[in-house]
Amino acid sequence: MIARREWKRKFWETAEDEYDLFTSVAVLEELEGGEFPQKHDALSLMQNLPLLANPPEIDEIVETYIRRMVMPADPSGDAR
Repeated sequence: MIARREWKRKFWETAEDEYDLFTSVAVLEELEGGEFPQKHDALSLMQNLPLLANPPEIDEIVETYIRRMVMPADPSGDAR
C-alpha cells in the first residue's frame, strides 16, 4: 500500500513533463462524492487539468454496458 502511494506521488511529480494530462466531469464527480483521507489532495491534482469532452457516443456506450449488465445500473461513477 505504501509503495503504491509513493509510486503515484512520483508519477504526478513528473507527469506533466511527459504526458498531456486531462480529466473528466465523471472523475471530478466521483472524487467529490467520495469520502477518503486524501480527498482534498486528489481534487487539487485535478484542479488545473483540462476537461475531456463527453461526446454523445459515450452515453450510448454506457447504456449498452448497463443493458448488458457489464456495469451497475446506476450510470454514475464507473459507467461514465
